[in-house]
Amino acid sequence: MSPDKTSGSNGDRVIFEVDPNADAERTAAFVFTCGTATADFKIISTPGEVVIPEIEVTSANPVELESGSGTFQVILSVSEDVEYTGLGATIQQKGEWLSYTGSEAGSSAGTAVMSFSYSANEVQEAREATVTISYPNADPATVTVSQKGKTEEGGGDDGDYLITTAAYMKSHYASPLQWNNSDVMKFGNTITVEMLVKHDAEFVRDEGNSRQWQSDWVGTMMGIEGRFLIRHGDNTSNYQEWELIYADNSNSEIKVKSTKDIPADEWVHIAVVLDGAAKTVTLYQDGEPAGSAAMGDDVKDIDLTETYTNSWQQNVVQKFCIGRSYDNTRDFCGMMSEVRLWNRALAADEINAENHFYTVDPASEGLVAYWKFNDGDGSVIKDYTSNGNDLTGYVLDESQWNNYQGEDHWSEDMVWMDVQLPAAE
Repeated sequence: MSPDKTSGSNGDRVIFEVDPNADAERTAAFVFTCGTATADFKIISTPGEVVIPEIEVTSANPVELESGSGTFQVILSVSEDVEYTGLGATIQQKGEWLSYTGSEAGSSAGTAVMSFSYSANEVQEAREATVTISYPNADPATVTVSQKGKTEEGGGDDGDYLITTAAYMKSHYASPLQWNNSDVMKFGNTITVEMLVKHDAEFVRDEGNSRQWQSDWVGTMMGIEGRFLIRHGDNTSNYQEWELIYADNSNSEIKVKSTKDIPADEWVHIAVVLDGAAKTVTLYQDGEPAGSAAMGDDVKDIDLTETYTNSWQQNVVQKFCIGRSYDNTRDFCGMMSEVRLWNRALAADEINAENHFYTVDPASEGLVAYWKFNDGDGSVIKDYTSNGNDLTGYVLDESQWNNYQGEDHWSEDMVWMDVQLPAAE
């Protein structure tokens, strides 16, 4: 064998020409030099033809599983030099529900069988995994595995899901054209807010996105900037930390931060309870306490009908919104469902009542606004209580993302997504 060059510059490629070898293993040694530095390079030529192993999935792909636990097999067509003991499987999944249990020779020549086991899916959302099958020097093969969500007993394959539609809020927000019943939106210092949210997998903008300049990016769940607001991302070292902001009578912000992070690409129930009688503030995530603080005596009454023009951006009117605050940069990148406002402090056992995360009676005591975000069409988000405070959905003209004077750059619209959230037991 011989190189096509014996000298060159940084970055040059050296190509070696190798003569046929039918006799015995041969070795050639080369030394690359640069000044006083050297690097050894060895090439081994084996006799005969080099055979590249081949593996190919011949069984069903993708693999579709029911919600219960079980096992399945992947059948491979393999070249004659492949030994099943050398096969490997790498699984990309959320959680540890799918496992590789081993391989064996197939029932016919040129085949191999890989076995997998999976646990029962105890939630109503389907889940998916990607299995990469490997063998030394062979091109890998990929198998996609999906498992159905848990269904209500006797409910059929599709189940009896309590939530089947949600709103996707990235570059969108919801706000009232006008309050049909404004009185119920004035809470004093006692309020409970609840919502289901599912943030996208990424919490930081892609570098190629026109919004990337917003290095301290904040995502708004709901409220009024500087008055009463639930958001995440104010902590630039942890964009998944969320917090409540409320105000004292001088309009200074009071913050209560969550001790639990909003997960990526998972539904989570968020609740905030201000109890004016007990002088406490409590945050909940999936029904578990996630932060608390004492409430001071100088708390500004919570009035979600308030609007004002802020002092730092004279052309931006601050108002109640779901999925937007401050300016156009602070949307919520994900889905929302089951947004509720109560004029009383819900107890922990009420928040954790069966299926409470997914549905409540619109006539429940103290429930003054109930936006299920399940309309599925159009831009109107219905209030399921008798107060009739419907909201309107808006979409931002992306070319105006950096324009703070935002009202002229929004048009009525909402994106609706099909979802499957838990059925009643």
